[in-house]
Amino acid sequence: MPVLRPLPVRPARARQPLGSSDVSSSPAAAKGITAECALALAVDTGASLAVLGRSDPARDTELAANLRRMTDNGVTVRYAPRRCHRPRPGRRRRRPADRRTRPRHRRSARRRTQ
Repeated sequence: MPVLRPLPVRPARARQPLGSSDVSSSPAAAKGITAECALALAVDTGASLAVLGRSDPARDTELAANLRRMTDNGVTVRYAPRRCHRPRPGRRRRRPADRRTRPRHRRSARRRTQ
C-alpha cells in the first residue's frame, strides 16, 4: 500500500529576489487572500509594501485591522486609496481610442460605398 509523506523542499535559489531596500506594489491587496500573500512576501523578504485600494481605512474596520497587523509584523506599509472616476449620469464616457478611430472608420466606410 502506498504511503504519502512530505519531502524536504530545497529552494532553487539561496538568495531572495527581493530585499529590504525593495518595495512591492500590491493593487487591491488590503483584504482577503491577496493581503495574506502580500504580508507573507513582505515578512519573508523584508520588502516594504505599497498597497492600493478603493476603501477608506477610517471607514473600513477590516482594512484598518489588516494594515495594523502588517505594521505589527514589522512590515513598512503605505496605503493609497485609488479614486475611481465615474462619468456623470446620462453622459457616455469615451475612451481616447474611440475619438481617433470612429471618424476615420466612418469616412472609410463611406468611400467603400461610393
